[in-house]
Amino acid sequence: MRLLPALALAAASAWAQAPAGGAFVEDLQHRAFLFFWERSDPQTGLALDRAKADGSAESRRVASTASTGFGLTALCIGAERGWIARERAQTRVLAMLRFLAARMPREHGWYYHFIDLGLESGSGRASFHPSTPRCCSPAC
Repeated sequence: MRLLPALALAAASAWAQAPAGGAFVEDLQHRAFLFFWERSDPQTGLALDRAKADGSAESRRVASTASTGFGLTALCIGAERGWIARERAQTRVLAMLRFLAARMPREHGWYYHFIDLGLESGSGRASFHPSTPRCCSPAC
């Protein structure tokens, strides 16, 4: 079976089971917010780059600056929509900004894109991920 038709069939099935109208979009937005809330380290604010679709524990704890940036936006939206208290969003944003300013590893002033996290131990430490390119351009 080819992958594209299988994905289309799965999407059509999910669409048929989804809440009607605006409720579907609201549910999708809330779930997207929850990814960033639940998959970000509370001490560093760094968001995991990916997670398993079934919600099971991820064996690789790799954050990315891109996911973390989207996480900032998600926090603002979550607070505005009332999914979390504004104070909780502010606390997470301040933790993230403090970590980025003081403790996030950098190379010539640039952040690495992928970062290994010690989230299980609660150490709040980050280290370079082996797949991070040594390139330090703004695109990294």
